[in-house]
Amino acid sequence: MASSKVKFESPVLVQDKSSYVLTARYNRSTVQERIRAEEWLETNLRHIYRCESDESKLPFAVDIDELMDMDTDSERKEHLVGLLGDAPSDTEDFVIVLMKKIHNLINSRNKEPE
Repeated sequence: MASSKVKFESPVLVQDKSSYVLTARYNRSTVQERIRAEEWLETNLRHIYRCESDESKLPFAVDIDELMDMDTDSERKEHLVGLLGDAPSDTEDFVIVLMKKIHNLINSRNKEPE
């Protein structure tokens, strides 16, 4: 009589070590804070430029890393004002809130162990 047991073998998954770089370098809360900042940024840029649907293309992208790497707030603000110069909506509040979010990200990055 044939055996009625069925044996399933799970495949061995080999993952590239580079997939662990993000979690090894940053703690989870820092990564989540970064994701929330990027989502906030895109949502508000879409509102400012009236590109409410995901298919609508924004006229430019704001590089959070570039802003974080700038030395002073005045450099960051000047860069943002230059990017947002032709915005059809008021951007003053947007710039203020984004600057606060950038500060939070910089502080989180500085707290990370090296």
